[in-house]
Amino acid sequence: MIKVSNTEKSSVPVNEMSVAFNITSSSTDYQEALTNLNTKIDILLNDLSKLSFEHEVRVASYTLRKVYDKNNEFLEYRGNALIQLDSDYNENNTLELIELLNSSESGASFTFSFTNSNIATLRNALIDSAYNGALVKANILAKSSNQEIKGVKEASLRDNHYPTPLRAYSEIQLVPQEINLQVTVDVEYET
Repeated sequence: MIKVSNTEKSSVPVNEMSVAFNITSSSTDYQEALTNLNTKIDILLNDLSKLSFEHEVRVASYTLRKVYDKNNEFLEYRGNALIQLDSDYNENNTLELIELLNSSESGASFTFSFTNSNIATLRNALIDSAYNGALVKANILAKSSNQEIKGVKEASLRDNHYPTPLRAYSEIQLVPQEINLQVTVDVEYET
């Protein structure tokens, strides 16, 4: 038996961004909570329609529920909507969006996420390379100890996809850095 591990790493630039906007409203009156939520959504959707770059917007979730205290007494109606914007990433798009949100009256909080459209392909290539590297190591060990590899007894994968770090250039300018990927293949070969 021969056990080996092999690790492969790579980095890719960010080429896609996704922004999640959270909109809330609350009132003891159902109709008022509903109207306020819909008004804020309409304001945000109208604001987003003014963006100069190509993007897709969708309502990812929409809820309006009753809220009770610990004694099961009604407190209020609370509405929440999650609006999702997806587009290609570049610094100008990000800055335009941040500037638009700064003047928006929707009151939406937002979270940026950055990725690369080819992460799955890169990950698969890293797995192939790590597995082939493990086989090369196993063959070297087998040859040096006068053994012959008969097959794989067990293999496992450790996969790390690190979050995209951001670099702040100014108060409103956050630029994502490269996305780092790492895979490790552990293989036990029968001899």
